[in-house]
Amino acid sequence: STLFHLIDQYTFHPMIAMFVHASSDQIESWYALFGLNANKLIMIIVSLATAMSVTAIPLLSGAHARRDYASISSQIENTLELFLFVMIPASLGMAAIATPIYTIFYGYDQLGSNVLYLSSFTAISLGLFTVLMAILQGLSENGLAIKYLVLGIIIKFAVQLPMIKFFKVYGPLLATNIGLIITIWLSLKHLKFRYKYNSNRTSRRFIGIAIFSMAMFVIVTGVVDFGGRIISPERRPTSFVLVTLAVVIGGLLYAFLTVKFGLAQKIIGPKVDRVLEKLHIKV
Repeated sequence: STLFHLIDQYTFHPMIAMFVHASSDQIESWYALFGLNANKLIMIIVSLATAMSVTAIPLLSGAHARRDYASISSQIENTLELFLFVMIPASLGMAAIATPIYTIFYGYDQLGSNVLYLSSFTAISLGLFTVLMAILQGLSENGLAIKYLVLGIIIKFAVQLPMIKFFKVYGPLLATNIGLIITIWLSLKHLKFRYKYNSNRTSRRFIGIAIFSMAMFVIVTGVVDFGGRIISPERRPTSFVLVTLAVVIGGLLYAFLTVKFGLAQKIIGPKVDRVLEKLHIKV
């Protein structure tokens, strides 16, 4: 992540100056929108999701030491599913509340909100890349993890100029996504080939997570749009009310759907039922 941002730091200003007539201060303020402001916010959810999912890495190292390929495949599935279960709704939720949450931290700025909206989706590929690199390290494939990282940086650097040419301020984020997605694809391919990782179960659960997350995204977007007509998303106090309302509604909806259809129980395990019992909730 830091290396990708270093590329942006040194290339954004000269590259965008080639295509846009703007003052040096204006270009620096554009860079701050995604390089500093939006990045700080998305790294909160990336850190949360990766911290939760990489707890399975020590088990992976043990299975690798025993050459237990069935256990390796199972641990990879558990790690990726837990990551997706947290990361996808968190990213879509962040996108849905992009305008009011940007206002709370940095003041109202429509371009800044748009950049945060796009950054929220970049968070998924950034987090997945981080988790896959941790998995490779858990399998004692540090050298390969470094090779994939270098390849991702090279791809990002190669597509940076055309992306900035066509998409201006959004270009660096799209270039980062391209570099990360290719690296993610190669990592998954390697895990399937070398460790017989079967992605069928993860794919099925990913579809469920995506559907429930999209339902939550639509409802939260509606809450923010409707609420934004009643109270202004351009002022900090009212934005805070909007964000609180949207997060509570979105969080409860996602929790209800995943528990109701048994997805949370499959991914998190019997802990979910124990929590529901303590809260005297029947689903």
